[in-house]
Amino acid sequence: MNPNVSKISQLLVVSALRTLILMVLISGVVHSGPVHHQKTCGDLQTIKPAAFYNSCSMKYLRVNQNREVVADLDTNNTLFTITVNNSHGFLLFDPVPNMFLCWKHNKKTSTSRLVPKRNPKDISLCIFEELPADGAYTKYVSTKNKNFIMSFKSNGHQRIGKKSNVKKRSRCQPEAFMRVSKQNGPNCSSSYNDFCDRMKRIKRHKVKEEIRQLCAIDNSNHHRKN
Repeated sequence: MNPNVSKISQLLVVSALRTLILMVLISGVVHSGPVHHQKTCGDLQTIKPAAFYNSCSMKYLRVNQNREVVADLDTNNTLFTITVNNSHGFLLFDPVPNMFLCWKHNKKTSTSRLVPKRNPKDISLCIFEELPADGAYTKYVSTKNKNFIMSFKSNGHQRIGKKSNVKKRSRCQPEAFMRVSKQNGPNCSSSYNDFCDRMKRIKRHKVKEEIRQLCAIDNSNHHRKN
């Protein structure tokens, strides 16, 4: 056999093997694409489900049956984070009582606390911003006033006041939270549909403009409370 022919045959075999390997790799990327998209598509949504774990109480954030904002739940309670007006901040909404978490400032005592609101008059008092805390934790403040900081005691009740009473040597961090992201449903819009359906059912309240735009609500179908 001609040595040149044998060499060419070997090169053709190597080239064919390389082509086969490349096709397998491309096929793997194509097939894995939708799975990867399913895991990350929630990050593109304006309304996302999440739970918030407080480092000090070692429990999860919620609005309880007494309409108090507490961090006392053992199981991870799902809240909705809602981005409005392309803001870097977001609203927090508890779907169990159908209420937003908002700030209330007491001018006499110069203190602030979180209160639940079904239809807040000033939505700017309900917008939160993430800031880095110690370690892997995050703290949440009002975008309107950075001195309004979400903070809880070891018993799950809010820590009210400017200064912390927690001992310096304590590992308890009242302002530190860990955000636990949750699956947003197979179509990546479950939270959006759930939240907006709830807003559309509030017929006796004037839904805020930001929410109307977000959920495409026709204001003519909403009337003032009698």
